[in-house]
Amino acid sequence: MKRELNNEYAVESEQTQETYTKIKWSITKLIFAGILLIAGSACIYLGLQPLIEMEFDLKSFANLVFVIFHIYYAISLFGVKRMSQFIFWCGSYILLISASLMFFYYDSIFI
Repeated sequence: MKRELNNEYAVESEQTQETYTKIKWSITKLIFAGILLIAGSACIYLGLQPLIEMEFDLKSFANLVFVIFHIYYAISLFGVKRMSQFIFWCGSYILLISASLMFFYYDSIFI
């Protein structure tokens, strides 16, 4: 059973009562989330660019997996309700952006 109390949710079970606060969207969190969403949008563009330029090779189609992940993570920001979820979302999105950039520029970085 959930009750909403002044910016807090109380989750009651048979044995314990846990209370957690909802996330407070400060300007810092909004800017950080905005920067990550812009970087994710750039990765989506980089992933679709070979297909837009009509380069049909295996790597171009593998890029679509990263594009789908980026779209999923951008939409999943709406599901963030607590601070711990926001920290996990930021950390995992930074890892996804890093992995995507390493995949897109593999030849330039490692060879």
